[in-house]
Amino acid sequence: MRNCENCEIILDDNVRFCPNCGNAVAGSSATSEDRDVRLAALLTSANLHRVKREWDAAVADATEALRIAPDRAEVASLLANIYEQRGNLEEAAIWYRIALDLDPQRSVDRIRLENVVRRISGNTSTSKSGRKEPIVAGLVSLVVTLVAVILFLNLRAPTHQKTNERAVKQPERAPIRNVTDNVSRPTSETKQPVSTTPLAGNYGQSPALRTAAEIAIREAASRVPLAQYVGSKVDDVIADPRGGTVVITFSIPFKAMLKKADIASVAAAVARAAFAQNAEVQNVTARCVVSVGGSGGAMILFVGDTNRSTLMSLPEKATGQQAETAFTNTWWNPQIGGSE
Repeated sequence: MRNCENCEIILDDNVRFCPNCGNAVAGSSATSEDRDVRLAALLTSANLHRVKREWDAAVADATEALRIAPDRAEVASLLANIYEQRGNLEEAAIWYRIALDLDPQRSVDRIRLENVVRRISGNTSTSKSGRKEPIVAGLVSLVVTLVAVILFLNLRAPTHQKTNERAVKQPERAPIRNVTDNVSRPTSETKQPVSTTPLAGNYGQSPALRTAAEIAIREAASRVPLAQYVGSKVDDVIADPRGGTVVITFSIPFKAMLKKADIASVAAAVARAAFAQNAEVQNVTARCVVSVGGSGGAMILFVGDTNRSTLMSLPEKATGQQAETAFTNTWWNPQIGGSE
């Protein structure tokens, strides 16, 4: 029997990491690199089980990851997200609070916690009164929101082409020179310098009123080779500097059969480009839309969140199913097919 040098709890002879603090046990062959590799594998496995709705396996992998790295907020966040999607809202709220205690800057988890608490309150109110007003109100709110989004996209659609053309034709107006240089001859192997431009920096000259950092991220994401969906494009990037979060909206051409794995691959590629372009970006919300008819309207196909540590732990050429596991709090249009 041995003791952990950090927290002094008694350990079994065969353990390599302390289940309480996550430190490598003295005398074992474990290293911090071994810990990171094991942690990344567990997070990927937990996400894969979550996508397949294999809840017990997902919780088991996330719990094991928590034993290895109890101080990592993203692990507690993943466990909370699994419980939320499983329908255990009280457990989800507990783990979102733990994630925020570990890292108060995680604005995405703060929003998720507020949504879970609101849902818990709504369920309690409905069960006590025996009425369904909160559910009806939620449905009405959802319909109004979708109509507002469609109208907003319709109003903006005619300006997309002009905005993109202006951004490409006038790169000298963007203050970040290392992003706009050599735009016409990038390759998939080209390593772009990581920008340290603050997400809340001065506004550039774009008519869409985007900051220089937002424009640079959009241009970097636009250069990602998306061979599986020729014609895909990045339409907009909006930054929220409070939590190092950016929202990337990209569109894909309409096809008769759209698969989740294909959309997730594109989402992962543009998110990876955002992380590589700007060191301040810690979280990405990806939105995929497709044009509807010839009127300039659009329909949302996918919305999902990912963070730097989770996505960058995947291979650069990850499969579509692996890309799906990188996103949490996902929403899929019911018309989209499966991953296969």
